[in-house]
Amino acid sequence: MFSLNSEDGLDSVFICRADKDDIGEIIDLSARLAVYSVSDVRKADYSGLAERRREDLAGLYDIIYDDSMLVFAAKGPDGRVLGDIIVKLDNIEMMTGKAEGWLIDLSLEPDFWGSGIAGRLLEAAEDEARKRGMAYLGLTVTTANARAVNFYYKMGYIKERIQMFKELN
Repeated sequence: MFSLNSEDGLDSVFICRADKDDIGEIIDLSARLAVYSVSDVRKADYSGLAERRREDLAGLYDIIYDDSMLVFAAKGPDGRVLGDIIVKLDNIEMMTGKAEGWLIDLSLEPDFWGSGIAGRLLEAAEDEARKRGMAYLGLTVTTANARAVNFYYKMGYIKERIQMFKELN
């Protein structure tokens, strides 16, 4: 468990490994925030986005304790999940053939954006991935989510590839 120190003004928030009792809150949070990851260039009906995100993360119940997964939760003093990070540790990078961590989800209640909690979640995941021998942690972020893009740059992440698409009529 990692406590945030009083310098952060968040000494009642702690970061810990999530367990099965936290998954429902993690899925709810991610589903509510999925709208921030909507691409601004695709013409699509996003009305079912939250439900698709719920379905995408439902498998967490089965794999939360796998050695290949890291799931951390930031919890308030009442035990409520304020944020989470999900990292898969057995991704094989195509070019090098080496295992690397891959960030699946980082969600934080909007009331806590800018508080330092997201950075602490990311640092906790990076520390654990490093302990497990990972040399890299990768992620994909929607360019329309400028707040997230800037956060990752601030945390030391760099652009490596560009994902492209073409609409076919």
